[in-house]
Amino acid sequence: KRRLAVPDQASVASLRRVLCAFAAHDQRVGYVQGMNFIAASLLAELSEEEAFWVLVLVVRDFLPEHFSEAMIGNHVDCHVLRVLCEHRL
Repeated sequence: KRRLAVPDQASVASLRRVLCAFAAHDQRVGYVQGMNFIAASLLAELSEEEAFWVLVLVVRDFLPEHFSEAMIGNHVDCHVLRVLCEHRL
C-alpha cells in the first residue's frame, strides 16, 4: 500500500493523470476542488484505470450534486452537519 500522507512524484503524477482524464471524460463537471481527495484515496488501493472508473461512478452516481456548479449536495451536507451539531453538542 502507498501512504497518502507523503506522496512521491509518481503518486502525484498518477493523481494528475486520473484527474485530467476525468476532466476530459466529463467536461460538464471537469475538475472540481475536493475531487483530488477522492481520487487519491482510490489510487491508494486501485490501479489508475480502476481509480478513474470508480471516480466516474462516484461523481456520476453517488455524489452527483456535490460536483455540480451549484454544489447543492455540499450545501445539503453542511446543513445536515449543522443540525446534527446543534442537537448533539
